[in-house]
Amino acid sequence: MKWFIGLLISIVFFSVGHIGGAEGNNKEPFINQELALKIGKLVLEDKYPSYMKGQKPLQIVLEDSIWVVSGKPLSKDEVGKRVYIEIDSRNCKIYKVGFNRESK
Repeated sequence: MKWFIGLLISIVFFSVGHIGGAEGNNKEPFINQELALKIGKLVLEDKYPSYMKGQKPLQIVLEDSIWVVSGKPLSKDEVGKRVYIEIDSRNCKIYKVGFNRESK
């Protein structure tokens, strides 16, 4: 699964370089919501496979040019405990992957 994620991210970066968006200076998002969700899902399922079973459906929001893909809490007793990943919409760079991110 890790090789698949690497391949997917490599394809995205290769594409970015050819259309002139690799610098990350574009005001328009390079990756759309659907692609960010797919990348986020792949990375989170690879990093936290057993935990992801209770995290669906995943939520996605765009905050200051950063796509934030996050899961939902497992139960009312675990409020705030969810996985998340932050992906730059301009260059597909992954900033953070972890637990318990609260949205703005």
